[in-house]
Amino acid sequence: SCPNADSAWVVETTANTATIAWTPVADSGATYNIILGSDTVATGLTDTEYTVDNLHGNTHYTFIVATDCADSTFSFGTYVQALTDCGIVDELPWSEDFTSPDALRCWTMHDLDGVFTSNWYRNSLGEVRSNFCDNGPANAWVVTPALALPEGDGNVTLSWDAYGQTS
Repeated sequence: SCPNADSAWVVETTANTATIAWTPVADSGATYNIILGSDTVATGLTDTEYTVDNLHGNTHYTFIVATDCADSTFSFGTYVQALTDCGIVDELPWSEDFTSPDALRCWTMHDLDGVFTSNWYRNSLGEVRSNFCDNGPANAWVVTPALALPEGDGNVTLSWDAYGQTS
């Protein structure tokens, strides 16, 4: 039978790529295939590192590194998961419903003193929340991920819903 690579890992991610690596098998004639979902994205690889491109930002991917042994048999594959970095949102219209567990990591908060890292959280009811108050003025801003706006007449419509609460 054709052996699996012992392990696979993520070397690096960007908003649009994931570089994965794996341990080679003992079969010196083996090559490797990279599978994403039902698509084979690379075949016949002899190196033990590969960069998959054309990915979407802030998205989970599961890749399979399958060994293609010299006798034309294939392994079941070794799985590796990657989460791409936050990127520029370039597919419009765009909507964020905050249902993805990773949606919050691409938003930031600013106040008069500087930039906070995202401190959004999901409460026990599943509602997305963020605390802005520090017993002072509410001079805080929520900043979306970067948006690539289309060229044209300069008119773009942005809309959102926000709710406030006092304690």
